[in-house]
Amino acid sequence: MTRMSISGGAKPSRLGRRLAVVLAVAALLGAGGEPPREPAAAPETPAAAAEKPVAATEERALSDELASVLTRLREERAAYYRRQNARGAEIKAAREPLRRLESELAELKAREEETDKELAGVAAQSAALREAQAAFAASEAGLAAALDHAVAAAKALIAQGFDYRREERLARLGAQLPPEADLAERVTRYWAFLQEELRIARSGEAYTSQVPLDGGRIKPARLFRVGHLVQGFVTEDGLESGLETPAGWERAVDPETDRVVRAAIDILDRRRAPALLRVPIRPRSEP
Repeated sequence: MTRMSISGGAKPSRLGRRLAVVLAVAALLGAGGEPPREPAAAPETPAAAAEKPVAATEERALSDELASVLTRLREERAAYYRRQNARGAEIKAAREPLRRLESELAELKAREEETDKELAGVAAQSAALREAQAAFAASEAGLAAALDHAVAAAKALIAQGFDYRREERLARLGAQLPPEADLAERVTRYWAFLQEELRIARSGEAYTSQVPLDGGRIKPARLFRVGHLVQGFVTEDGLESGLETPAGWERAVDPETDRVVRAAIDILDRRRAPALLRVPIRPRSEP
């Protein structure tokens, strides 16, 4: 045990000085300042004066060691901040693709919603088209039935009407067209037939054909036609003339009819000037 005198006290030991240095380093690291100064030492004794060079050497060593420790701590702190900055940059770089992915995901979701809306619109259009197709099929069936009825009526009209190019008109009507043929083609043929029949009804002409007469005779003749109303003939030998009636071709029984028929053919053949003629017409029954 070290004895302490009242006048001077014990000198600081080497361990105490080391402890003071460590505490100074701790205080410097904690507060960021300089190490606290040591308290004033007591008056030196001869023994202390003898140990003074040794203490100075130890203090210099401790000071150098402290400076080395501080330098190393500063370097480690700088390296720590560099690592923190590098880690922050890495985190930022890692978050950038995430932000891009989030943006792309939001865009994809918007596109998905738009696509869903388009699909809903397409589904609605498809349903409307199916309804229209069903309505069209029903209309097509009704049109086919009406067309069949109209074609049958037109055939009856040609058969019961006057004898004017019946085969040609039936062919134009599509008499040889099977019922299972395309509806559009059948409508087209029927429309062409109606247009030609309208032309015939509004026109007149003279033409040459064979005329069946009484007694089973057939003679070539020049015929005239006025619309769908009347036809007349004059045989090529000029001996007979007449009109077509519901019963067939009949010879003119009076001079006036003969004159009118011959005049009508001459007018249509442009062998004489147009004139007003009164032609007897015998109405036909409707088909």
